[in-house]
Amino acid sequence: MEQEKINFSVARDFTELFNAATKFFNQNFKHFFHSMLFIIGPLILITAISMAAYQYSMLTAPLSSMMGGYTNSFFNNLGWGFAGYIICSLITNLVLITTVYSYMIIYSTNGPKNFTVAEVRKMMFKNIGKVVKGFFVMLFLVIAIGTLVGVVAGFFITVMRIVATIIVVLLVLLFLPPLMWRLSSFYLIQIKENRSAMKALDRTGEVMRGKFFSTWLYMMVTGVAIGILFIVLYMPQTICQLFIRMGQVHGPTMVLSIGVMMVSQFFVIMLHCIFYFMCGLRYYSLSE
Repeated sequence: MEQEKINFSVARDFTELFNAATKFFNQNFKHFFHSMLFIIGPLILITAISMAAYQYSMLTAPLSSMMGGYTNSFFNNLGWGFAGYIICSLITNLVLITTVYSYMIIYSTNGPKNFTVAEVRKMMFKNIGKVVKGFFVMLFLVIAIGTLVGVVAGFFITVMRIVATIIVVLLVLLFLPPLMWRLSSFYLIQIKENRSAMKALDRTGEVMRGKFFSTWLYMMVTGVAIGILFIVLYMPQTICQLFIRMGQVHGPTMVLSIGVMMVSQFFVIMLHCIFYFMCGLRYYSLSE
């Protein structure tokens, strides 16, 4: 039986967006994650291994070396592992973003399962350069604006203390979810509409005009739902970290614990695919 194609480019309200996402994953779960695994699976595995190695080094390092600042011993034990983990995570995340949005674009054109992993991979390689450029442009912008906002907020907190702190927290809760959506979905616009990073970011503002609070609600619910899944998937890793730090894991059990940490991290990263899909679906809806 031929599956019904879910048209992303339809204006949907809050409930309809989640219904469309649920229907999509019910119909295309295997094909979607099969594509993700074959394209970014190796990178996720490398990231998971680097994370496990870094976590193991950190948890088994003497507390004295960790409390002593960035000494040569501390950096040799932890610094290089942490740097490797951050680099692997960055590369994996950028490839993941490009792959998810490439899949959505091809799906919206060809329909369900009428394309191959090779086609998604080809589009990913074609557009990864745009995404990397967009990331560094946004990184510079976020650092510049974040520094300015941080200085201003710090000044008011110093002067007004409790009142200013409450105001800052409320402003963060108000503006962070829509901002996260804009910073996550502009990559889709770069790929789909062949725009520069700044024009793509401007486009997110255009389509969100008049839809700020519905976007806030959508991202809050999405964030909470994925956050709960994140906690569940991360729990085995947290338990292993606790036992390693307490010195209760040795020999074969240590190997098993590191394996559990790797598997946990693998699925945590895969969870990001759902987050970016939800951000992309919101853009499709707002652009209509």
